Amino acid sequence: MFSSPKDVADKLLAAAYVIDQTVLSVIYLAAKMRRPLLIEGPPGCGKTELAYAVARTAETVVERLQCYVGINEEKAIGKFDEALQKLFLEAGTDGNRDWEALPQKLHGLEFFTKGPLLRALLYENKPCVLLVDEIDKVDQEFEALLLEVLSDWQLSIPKLGTVKANTVAFVVLTSNEERRIGDGKLNLLPFDALRDPQGRYFLESHVVTYAPSATVLYLLREPRSLKRANRDFLGVGGVVYSGPTVSTDGGDGSMAPKASVVAGFFGLDAVAFPDLPGSTEEVVGAATIIKGSNQLLLDRNATEAAFKALPLADFRIIHLAVHGVANAEFPDRAALMLGSSPASGEDGLLQVREIRDLPLRTELVTLSACDTGSGKLLGQEGIASLERAFLLAGAKSVIASFWPAADTFTIALMKRLYQHLINGSDKGAALREAKLSWIFSGNSATKPFRSIGPASRLSVTAQQQSSSKHSSARAPFVSEKPLSI
Repeated sequence: MFSSPKDVADKLLAAAYVIDQTVLSVIYLAAKMRRPLLIEGPPGCGKTELAYAVARTAETVVERLQCYVGINEEKAIGKFDEALQKLFLEAGTDGNRDWEALPQKLHGLEFFTKGPLLRALLYENKPCVLLVDEIDKVDQEFEALLLEVLSDWQLSIPKLGTVKANTVAFVVLTSNEERRIGDGKLNLLPFDALRDPQGRYFLESHVVTYAPSATVLYLLREPRSLKRANRDFLGVGGVVYSGPTVSTDGGDGSMAPKASVVAGFFGLDAVAFPDLPGSTEEVVGAATIIKGSNQLLLDRNATEAAFKALPLADFRIIHLAVHGVANAEFPDRAALMLGSSPASGEDGLLQVREIRDLPLRTELVTLSACDTGSGKLLGQEGIASLERAFLLAGAKSVIASFWPAADTFTIALMKRLYQHLINGSDKGAALREAKLSWIFSGNSATKPFRSIGPASRLSVTAQQQSSSKHSSARAPFVSEKPLSI
């Protein structure tokens, strides 16, 4: 297809497609080695057009498979044309037909309506360009089908048999950068905290966001009720806990629960929850950045009863700076620890089973609490956790933590996160920028938090945008990056 990287450059330039030298070399090697070319990047950056430009340079055609959530083999491969088969049977009236050979005849390619994958295999004189667009939207079963085609260059089709490629297509796979990386224990891995051979964080080149499953991501992207939340921010912090204030960090400022005051907590050993002195500053700081119509529940007002009594569906952002308790054995017992108010009948434990029933229309719930992203692994469904409960309640995105985080780190990260959001960054990018600000200021504790849900932008008012200047943020999330190959 191409004789050298310079040949690629000259032909793509003639096709009005200009890219850098590195990408030219990758295209040349992909064609030479007959390997698929994976292009990742946000919509509109030129991924699809590259496939058409390569086809123009090679004077061939593009077979395009447009992926979407729920796509099946029939859309990609094709199916038998039952109407044509029936017509063929009805037309045969001569009585001389070989009835033993008839099934094989009816299940031949001439009675098969071919999809883009099958058509790509059947080109004879010159290979086509096979464009598999938005591969990030397919499920595991469909990935297995693509693997068979791209590794063995053949398709196994029931009744039709195995169809082997006449020519090997030039394959371009595109992704909008929201690709499922894995299931099981990989759900607990903060990918942006990994390092490359040069010691750079994955975070430095990628924005990472997570979703419990492709189905959940699809549902979160669906248009919501026409009635939008009309208040900007609800913050909860400075909860007065019954236990003594105890630091267990050894000097880095993090706080963690220690055994022994709340008797019978979930039937486990009693636990004492120390106060979180920095949580009030964290919530007030976030509200100051967001501006608009805000409400804060602080100190003795930060109770479960007061939180539930609010019109929660009216708030675009809910920020909870409290203790969190995960429960891998009984996920419904995981809870956020708010203040108790015996007169109201609320014990202060906002459990998963209660969170799922909250009436939310929030664009973002920030769980500034320990272990809110931890829980019971459910295989392909992700983790049964506090973050998942808020998604089920109607939150569009959730920021949660993998494990305990230092108080001082959390305050700084959250200020940077909200400043980036107000500046117009989407949620995944805002978290990334906040983490990078923290790293490049000489720190390294960037791992406890992650972002779940679509990497969309907050809808902010003109007054909020004009009052914001620069940005920064907090812990492990994943999202999108510029076009890369």
